[in-house]
Amino acid sequence: MLYNMFYCYIYSNDYPHLCTNSLNLSNLHTKMPRNLKPILITVALAAFFILSAVTVQAGVPGIRNFSRTVYGGGAQNWAVAQDSIGRMYFGNRLGLLTYDSNEWQMLFLPNFSTVRSILIDAPKGRIYVGGSEEFGYFDTSNPFVSPRYVSLVGTIDTPGIPFAEIWNIYRDKDNIWFQGDFKIMRWDGRKSTVISVDDKVTTSTLYNGQVYLGMLHRGLCRIEGRRAVDVPGAEALRGKRIVSLIATPKGKLVVTTAFDGVWVFEGRTLTPFNAEIDSYLRDNQAFSATYSARARQFAFGTVSGGAVVFDETSPDEPIYINVSNGMQDNTVLNLGFDRDLNLWLALDDGIDFAVTNSAISRLSVNDNSKGAGYASLLDGTRMLLGTNRGLYIVPWPVTGGVGDAPVIKGQIWALDTYDGDIFVCGDAGLWTASRGGGFTRVEDVGGVWSVQPVPGHPGMVIASGYEGFIILKKSAAGVWTLSHRVTGYSDSGGRFVTENDGTVWIAHWMKGIYRMKLSSDLSHFEDVTLLTSSNGLPANRNNLVSKINGQPIFSTEGGFYLYDARNNRFVRDKRYNALFSSRRSSHLYEDTNGTVWSVSPDFVWMGRFDSSGHPMTDTVTYQPLTQHIIPGFDHFEFVSSEKAIMANQEGFFEVDLSGNRHAAHEPDLFVTRVRAAGDSLVYSSPASRADIGRKELSVSYDLNSLRFDVAMPEFRAPKAVKYSFMLDGYDDDWSPWGDVASKEYTQLGEGDYVLKVRARDSYSGRLVETSFPFTVRPPWYRSIWSKLVYIIIFIALIWFLLNLIRQNAERQTRRVAEKKEAELARMRREAKEQAIRKDYEIAHLKSEQLEHDIKHKSEELSNITMNVIRKNEMLLDIASRLDKLRETLAPASESAPEARQLAHIQRLIQDNISHDDDWKSFTQNFDVVYEDYTKRLMDRHPDLSQSDLRVCCYLKMGLSSKEIAPMFNISYRSVEMTRYRLRKKLGLSREINLVEYLQKICRPSPIMSSPSAGSSAAAAANSVAPWLTASPSASMTSACLSRPRRPRA
Repeated sequence: MLYNMFYCYIYSNDYPHLCTNSLNLSNLHTKMPRNLKPILITVALAAFFILSAVTVQAGVPGIRNFSRTVYGGGAQNWAVAQDSIGRMYFGNRLGLLTYDSNEWQMLFLPNFSTVRSILIDAPKGRIYVGGSEEFGYFDTSNPFVSPRYVSLVGTIDTPGIPFAEIWNIYRDKDNIWFQGDFKIMRWDGRKSTVISVDDKVTTSTLYNGQVYLGMLHRGLCRIEGRRAVDVPGAEALRGKRIVSLIATPKGKLVVTTAFDGVWVFEGRTLTPFNAEIDSYLRDNQAFSATYSARARQFAFGTVSGGAVVFDETSPDEPIYINVSNGMQDNTVLNLGFDRDLNLWLALDDGIDFAVTNSAISRLSVNDNSKGAGYASLLDGTRMLLGTNRGLYIVPWPVTGGVGDAPVIKGQIWALDTYDGDIFVCGDAGLWTASRGGGFTRVEDVGGVWSVQPVPGHPGMVIASGYEGFIILKKSAAGVWTLSHRVTGYSDSGGRFVTENDGTVWIAHWMKGIYRMKLSSDLSHFEDVTLLTSSNGLPANRNNLVSKINGQPIFSTEGGFYLYDARNNRFVRDKRYNALFSSRRSSHLYEDTNGTVWSVSPDFVWMGRFDSSGHPMTDTVTYQPLTQHIIPGFDHFEFVSSEKAIMANQEGFFEVDLSGNRHAAHEPDLFVTRVRAAGDSLVYSSPASRADIGRKELSVSYDLNSLRFDVAMPEFRAPKAVKYSFMLDGYDDDWSPWGDVASKEYTQLGEGDYVLKVRARDSYSGRLVETSFPFTVRPPWYRSIWSKLVYIIIFIALIWFLLNLIRQNAERQTRRVAEKKEAELARMRREAKEQAIRKDYEIAHLKSEQLEHDIKHKSEELSNITMNVIRKNEMLLDIASRLDKLRETLAPASESAPEARQLAHIQRLIQDNISHDDDWKSFTQNFDVVYEDYTKRLMDRHPDLSQSDLRVCCYLKMGLSSKEIAPMFNISYRSVEMTRYRLRKKLGLSREINLVEYLQKICRPSPIMSSPSAGSSAAAAANSVAPWLTASPSASMTSACLSRPRRPRA
């Protein structure tokens, strides 16, 4: 409102139309007394600057806020430190807080006290910390265990002495110093020596090899021996509360006091440091300070006013950082620069991070957001800012602020100029203004995207609007009005460029690029051509048109192109493709230095060609701008050769075109932690770069499911780093880029692996790759020792198997041999059996023949024997009758011839009976037939007489006693008696039959055992035939002749 009042009143005399659409004060002007006009001007100016006071500040660095809910610790933070790989450490109320830009972690002291001070000892991998009645260090040198805390309280040479809080830790050549409230501990690696002082120590540092102390009442002192002495020349600091001592590389000691400003002590001289900020520090109570020798920058923290940063080379240009421009708390307990020379602020409630080392800073407005920025324009001493909420005006250089209300409400798309006039293109219409003047809306015009001059037609412009193209004409009074609408094109509008011949170029985001030619009367487009991929474009979509040095440049998905009118085709532009590496789909801008900028949501590069035509491109300095660009609506306003204003999602950035900033540290990409199944920690990154990779991770097989957490510390923007992973021997290709800084692999087999990690910093444009080798040990049953055992067992098993195979082979050989032998034996046996069968058959045939012969002979022998018996009986009967006859004859007649003849007959009978009893011949033939029967019988019973033997033979032949009696010429009874005596001699009991006993004394038939047996038996039978005939049994098994049968009558 006051802006409108101010502009309308000041310019109402010369340009009364300026107030028609905002506030009409013409009546007020005409009716106002002339002496009130200066008063109103004064009031309006005062109101303008009051509203803008301390609400806008040029060059405010970007600030990130980390609240306690984000980092998960206590509110207060007392210390800031950074290790050699970029990880940040904070002394928090609950312990030691660490941050790697991805994850926060808390490490606790044994007594769970607040960590007040930190010192990183990178070579030893130690993080020294001081707390309440506790000091020591976390040992990170062993990456395979969690950081181990080692307390040094037990090394104090005076056990049990209280030392309260440890506020500072620093290191000299041989010692680590711990500063408490009234005690200083010097640890030499083995023991801690206590130095007591008589005044409260507020701060301390090492300066010129000695420990300097800030004392509550005594001012500046130093340690000499084991006591504190006053420093000569620093008497002016007595009674002043010293809150910080900083030793600079140039040999100066910068002393910061809470309420008395900053001082510089050098030698014996004490001088004020910087009067520019002293009042600020006094008013807000200085509390902490830090210095970066590389950046030559100081930063001071206060209790109630935030922090102030300034360059040592330009102390009159301080940058104030506080709640009004982004901090979450104005009480800065400590602060420190990181290795990228950006500032960390440990607050009473939270942690803040300020990007102080950047060519980009925020063009801040007051606490009320002005929305997203779309366009800016420097108009003399004022800056016009077009946002999605309206048009705002700030003074330039920015020393004041913006009113709460915009000058023009609604979405502003562009701020264009022509012939000293300003065109405000917005969603609600089009406004114009002269330089430094008020704004007037152009009637009958809807939403407008952009305005360009019409070549060859002074006082006329062409605008691309929601309803097509229109022509505006400037009147003699300087008022812009709608002239007419241009026909021939009805597609959507947007940014466009014109050429001197009246050609208009406009890109359609999906169809291609339109080339149109204005008619001479500007009423229509004579030639409207849609150029597509058939005309040489890599694709029909995502094409942009820019104008550099009066020539249209076309940016496509395949790089930069020029238009060849003769062939009606697009051809590649070698210069800009070489300058910007064929980057895709970007707008080109040219600054006042002739440098060309290529801008897209993916990159912001600047480049130029040197005197020899070689391209020089800066791809890093302005890359952070990509985090904030509104796609398709990027805009740069080059206000001078050193500065530009860039519209972005958060508002506007002030860009230092010189890029004169300290180079950022080369980023470190490392594995922070490795967790196995069950979330057990198996690896934790050391605090020292030298310790990383010194020991290779090796995990047991039961922990073969691993999650790898990685980090490339990038604190300037959240989720700025994208990661990609590939596990050699497991993955076929890199994983897709993503902002998840971890990768999990499950059920890995034993072996050696290399995890490869790539990180792409979208803030700085850097690409870093690292590798992390590790080993999954085999399970115990597949370990080296187990394998050795297995090898031994295998060798033994092989030996056993070979031996078994050999034995089996031998056994098989033996079996084969035995089988062959058995087969041979069988064959021999079969052959023998066959021969035997043949012999048997022959013998059987012979036996059958013999049997037949013997049967025949036996019948003959039986007949002969019976005949002999009959003959003997007859002879005996005859003899008996002859005896009776002789008895009847008279004795006298014995001498008679008849008597003599009768006696002669009796002698003949006796001689005949005697000749039949040729025993010797009988036994010989009998033994042949009965296989030495008499010999065997005599072997058994040697006491048998010849008569007994003869009886046995007759009984063997089956003759009865009655039949035997004639053989011996004795009576039957005599034979029975002879048999009785024979039983006695043979020793037979009553139960044994004599004949059966004698029959059993025999052998198997000799006929079955010898082929010649038949002939022998036949011969024997023939030999016995004169005496008797033996008849063998049918089976020929006993070889015992049956009883001779009596011959048939």
